[in-house]
Amino acid sequence: MITLASDFGSPYPASMKGVVRRETDAEIIDLTHDLPRGDPRAAAFWLRFLVPEFPPAVHCAVVDPGVGTDRAAIAVQAGSHVLVAPDNGLAIPPARALTAADGVEADGSTGADDRSTPQAYRIAVDDPASATFHGRDVFAPAAATIREALGRVDALGDPAATADVLGSLPSLTRTDAVVELTLPEPDVERTGTAAADDGDAEATGDVTAVDGTVLVVDDFGNA
Repeated sequence: MITLASDFGSPYPASMKGVVRRETDAEIIDLTHDLPRGDPRAAAFWLRFLVPEFPPAVHCAVVDPGVGTDRAAIAVQAGSHVLVAPDNGLAIPPARALTAADGVEADGSTGADDRSTPQAYRIAVDDPASATFHGRDVFAPAAATIREALGRVDALGDPAATADVLGSLPSLTRTDAVVELTLPEPDVERTGTAAADDGDAEATGDVTAVDGTVLVVDDFGNA
């Protein structure tokens, strides 16, 4: 399975699907192509919410205000999943959410949580046909290549086997130098405190105040 997400609207995602289909027969699912335009942080919020609902897959996400610059293209392993995205922080929050959901590090060891650092790979990029459509020319082909390689050895769903496949692809180079993006968490005040299992104080009771940052507002008015 390959999922596609972008801020492209329509009809540009059809070109990405055509590129993917030329390389693999894997199922293609559109997550959304209405991510907040040009806003990787807000887009990462939605991806962190959406991608853990899926079985092991390759997720191709493109919100790329740096298209046409020297920003890198990366693939990020997150447990049994792989995210393909521009290196602008977009992939990191959803990758951490997926790693925590699997509870498995890239090497197959257990104990991963939402603070674990996913393993990233830089994608080798030939001169793209367009300076403004890397979704079609860079990210869709990379996602298809990775999904096809995983499928050949039945590695999807196996974090250790996925790591082996990613490490063997000549178009990928392992890297620890990626753009980090951390989503803000709200500060919630409650009426009382109690001892948590680890001995620290834990807020309990009714919520009295919430201090946070509004990243997105959905179609129902939820922030």
